Amino acid sequence: MRRSFLMSADALPARLFARLWRSAFRRFVFGAAFEGVAVMRREPGAVFSWIGVWTFALATIAIIKTLSGGAPIVAGAAVGSASLARSFGPLAILFVPVLLVLWIMTTATVFRAVIRPDEHGWHLLKLGPDEARLGVITAIAFGLVVIFGSGPALILFAMAKPVLAAVPAMGRWIVFGGAVATVALDFLIAVRLSLVAVHTFAEGRFHVFGYWRLTRRHFWRLLASYVIVFLQITVFLVVLGALVVLFTWAAMSVGTPHGADLARRALLLIYAGIAALLSASLFVIPSTIISACQAFAYKAIIAEGAI
Repeated sequence: MRRSFLMSADALPARLFARLWRSAFRRFVFGAAFEGVAVMRREPGAVFSWIGVWTFALATIAIIKTLSGGAPIVAGAAVGSASLARSFGPLAILFVPVLLVLWIMTTATVFRAVIRPDEHGWHLLKLGPDEARLGVITAIAFGLVVIFGSGPALILFAMAKPVLAAVPAMGRWIVFGGAVATVALDFLIAVRLSLVAVHTFAEGRFHVFGYWRLTRRHFWRLLASYVIVFLQITVFLVVLGALVVLFTWAAMSVGTPHGADLARRALLLIYAGIAALLSASLFVIPSTIISACQAFAYKAIIAEGAI
């Protein structure tokens, strides 16, 4: 009996540590995942202002396109920077940089709302050194992805090539395992470097080796947070998609006025304004959820003395 008591006493610190670790894990994961919702609840006026700025910008672009004979941008119609640029046509050289700057400002604004909640300004929308550094690190990251994006796959293929030559009958399974390993490696790198932007913003300088070191031992917590964030954004996109479908049906049911070019133009301008509002929500809400998650994760890791 005494031996059993001693064994229980020895196991108590381990059980206590496991319980505390699980509690800290949950606080980190759910705190980071739902920080975007918390920001929107704390600052609804700011979020509406961000949507308003995006709506104005997108409506202006849509009006210019409409008056120049093009079709307005519909929320969800253009996915990705390449298709978005193609949708703008020759005016992409003007519109794309404007939207990129606005996106960087919005991201920095959300970082500022989480990391520096006491800072004031016109709903934290600014264009200064913080935004410039954020733009530089974003451009560098995009360039590295383009240049080295296939690096992990090439490395794994080079490692698997001798095995394929030795046992060609297992080629299908080796290729499948290589594909799974490539996706896993890409996920690892993406999650470990996911706080690059907020780290640069918060510290006000660039870190060469600090980005990777910051997220050491935090991979699973970050991954769990991002999974929940993905689910939130998916639900939002489903709801927004339903609204887009209803709006498109309503617009088509009205029809295009015949014999009155001015009325047709006015209808297209109204359509462009509504489409801009939907598109603005498509930009702002997911960006707020993702950026707030990363800012919360950065604050929590720094508070734990990770670096």
